[in-house]
Amino acid sequence: MKIYFARHAESEANISNVISNRGWQHPLTENGKQQAEHLGERLKEAGISGIFASPIMRAIHTAQIVGEVIKAPVAAADALREFDCGAMEGRSDNEAWFEVGHAMRQWLEQGDLDYRISAGESYSEVLERFRLFITKVIAIGGEGSFLFVSHGGTLRLALPQVIKDLSPTLYQDHFFNYTDYAVTEVVEGSLVCVEWCGQRTTS
Repeated sequence: MKIYFARHAESEANISNVISNRGWQHPLTENGKQQAEHLGERLKEAGISGIFASPIMRAIHTAQIVGEVIKAPVAAADALREFDCGAMEGRSDNEAWFEVGHAMRQWLEQGDLDYRISAGESYSEVLERFRLFITKVIAIGGEGSFLFVSHGGTLRLALPQVIKDLSPTLYQDHFFNYTDYAVTEVVEGSLVCVEWCGQRTTS
């Protein structure tokens, strides 16, 4: 089994710098739609039989466009949504983005996995839902391939924890731009990264 982890395409929230991690708003830009189509073209020969996407609009729309290109069904998976920024949701001011950055530093630099923005999610909660979903998919088994469409923040937090022997600096050195993706294989019940942003990570 292979699992592809992709970031969504560019959305109106990204252009306006709005924190939009809840609800159903901020569709893809025209540029984002083209990015999603291009992702689909890149994955045409990947043998992907199903797509799971975060329920947030930009991820679902990305998945739907890719699904049309590669002829694969799309289903929403709450486990893949972006981390909840609580009281900062819907804001675009510097103070709000400072709070988001502070949360990331508490998690990744200070190791405080239970820190949260007011009314938001902790790293521990994000990782728990993400890891549980991955475990369920792996338990299904089989030789098929799946595409998971998620978000930059959630992927940055979760992938180093669910992929075996992933370099701790790989995501920081090669951050996912819109529709970038990693390819993993299930080996003895664990995920092993074989490709990251177009570069092979195994021989």
